[in-house]
Amino acid sequence: METLSAARVLGGKIWYERIQGNRDVAVQDAHALLRCGRLVRQQPLSLVALLVAATIEDVGLAEIQGLARDPQISEAQLKRLRALVDDIPPWDAPTQHAVKAEFHNINAVLEHIDTNSNILANRSVWQLFLTRHSFLLHQTQRDLADTHRAYISAIHECYSDVAFPIESNLKTLTLLRMVFVKNALGRFSTSFSREGRRHFMTNRCRMDAHIAATKIVIACHLFQRETGRRPGTLGELVPSYLPSVPLDPFDGKPFRYKPGEGIIYSVGEGLEDLDGAAANSGYPSNPWWGDKNAPFKIWD
Repeated sequence: METLSAARVLGGKIWYERIQGNRDVAVQDAHALLRCGRLVRQQPLSLVALLVAATIEDVGLAEIQGLARDPQISEAQLKRLRALVDDIPPWDAPTQHAVKAEFHNINAVLEHIDTNSNILANRSVWQLFLTRHSFLLHQTQRDLADTHRAYISAIHECYSDVAFPIESNLKTLTLLRMVFVKNALGRFSTSFSREGRRHFMTNRCRMDAHIAATKIVIACHLFQRETGRRPGTLGELVPSYLPSVPLDPFDGKPFRYKPGEGIIYSVGEGLEDLDGAAANSGYPSNPWWGDKNAPFKIWD
């Protein structure tokens, strides 16, 4: 967590340098922050490690958007920011690595549970029956492997196209369920891990959306610098400032743009176009609010 704390401090330094007029230093610090996030996400060992990398990159992208909105930033500095963001790879590959790592971590825990359950000393017949009946290692491993493979194969798809498994109603473990539901502990483990895998997919879409939104923000400001006006549509940015209008990773449709309000937005995991409405007023550095839309400011 020291890395995360350092990243937040560096994010604060970027803001400070910007308001002090040291924009070249702020751009250099933004570069360093993105590199830090990239190093952390190269070989994520778990969902937690992936989320740490995402938080670091979130801070960097938010500060880059703040720099792009600064009316005093030069066109050359804007282009440097564009180059930094263009160099950020998509989040599908690190997400795949993290899903695989998470599977191996869970599998190791399951094998540990199975090893301990096979120690016969000081166990009654009832305890042995309950343990053997409620936890079937190989069946649980097969179920986990099947669902993890399904997530890995779908990681490139947009959120709306992914068929998330129906959640089991086995939300809690009770003695009664362990007696009457075969492999109750294994099914509980599988059900518990599903929410984690959903977070993997949500995180991947959020981060790719944040990268795409940052590219649009920078492109809009470059367009305004060269034409003297704001773009009426995002299509006006193509092909001089963007190769194409970025797609929202959640529903696969082009990013929404409200020129009158100066925002773009993603529909978010709720998959409902709420006209850019967010759960809270204002635009904090992290725009994600559950099932609401995720707006990004283009102009202050």
